[in-house]
Amino acid sequence: MRSSIVILLLISIACSKKPEDRFIDIRGRRQHLIDMGEGIPVVVFVNGFGDRARTWMHVQPKVAKLTRTISYDRPGLGESEALSANRSLDTLVFELNQILQHENAEAPYVLVGHSMGGHIVRYFSHLHPDKVAGIVLVDATVEYMEDEFKRLKGPDDARKYDSLKVYGRDPNWPEGIRSEADYFEENNNKIKSIGFARHIPTTVITGMNMPESSFSFMKGVNDIKVTLHQRWVSEYPHIRHVFANASGHFVQHDEPQLVVDEILAIVERHRQVLRNKR
Repeated sequence: MRSSIVILLLISIACSKKPEDRFIDIRGRRQHLIDMGEGIPVVVFVNGFGDRARTWMHVQPKVAKLTRTISYDRPGLGESEALSANRSLDTLVFELNQILQHENAEAPYVLVGHSMGGHIVRYFSHLHPDKVAGIVLVDATVEYMEDEFKRLKGPDDARKYDSLKVYGRDPNWPEGIRSEADYFEENNNKIKSIGFARHIPTTVITGMNMPESSFSFMKGVNDIKVTLHQRWVSEYPHIRHVFANASGHFVQHDEPQLVVDEILAIVERHRQVLRNKR
């Protein structure tokens, strides 16, 4: 009889464990997240423009062996339902904060942002510096890319670049992606008003093997990005700069272990700070 009770208790405990890949309810709308591992600091992955949580599939499980990790489909993208048509940085950060609070994720977090997700990560740290233990930017968007492009390329190429904002959109984009595109310029301008908090450990990973665009006027854009990432480092010497020599834009796909190693270095740095306080 006692053994039967023990077995039932074990089954109950196993069944009560939340699935790693699941949906949660935020303001009556279903949100998709992947929550793996246990421990602190919690590592939070933020996707690039229009992307999904599964972009981290080669990175998140490895990091989750050592600490808790959360990735998510932003509201209105992937499998998550829209919460608001407003896609400003303030809204995107507010929504992420709601998700983390809903999941009782203990701050401070290590925030990992890819591409445009870098804007979200940086703005989150600007609004909530006490909630951020470290930042890893994976081939992140640079706020001055368009300005630098137009400065170097001249008026004819600048006009062609501007035309991409209108004609470069895929007509098959779902509403969530179109909404993010609508707010890109506003968000890009907003991020120009903030820098990098010098007390927050920050790593910038730059993809060095980006293929050239099929548009002739876009030649050399990756070199501009590399230069601007280096400018970040020159202006903020606390930033660690890592070159992903075998990677294009999606370093998390091309060199996932490099991304894992940089995340875990910041995780360990935060844990050492906690140990020193004891």
